[in-house]
Amino acid sequence: MKLDLKGMIQDIESLPDDTVVLLQPCGHNPTGIDPSTEEWDELLKVFLKRPKLFPFFDTAYLGFASGNLDRDRYPMKLFNKNKLNMVCTNSFAKNFGL
Repeated sequence: MKLDLKGMIQDIESLPDDTVVLLQPCGHNPTGIDPSTEEWDELLKVFLKRPKLFPFFDTAYLGFASGNLDRDRYPMKLFNKNKLNMVCTNSFAKNFGL
């Protein structure tokens, strides 16, 4: 399986202004297909072009998805570095079950 980045970008670009866009930086359910750093770079371009879209990062598996905390948090750091307003949430419900 492979992420349909082109389709994802088309869908995001078609959203009306002031839409909250829910993004999972890692550990996608049910597919397990996480965007690569290069794909996150491409997604960032969409949000820079469309500043009235609002990224909402839902994180539940930071450090567990890839085994590398820096890799898993890359999208949030990237969007923050580019000064985009966003929300980041973190759930530990599943992690504490481990």
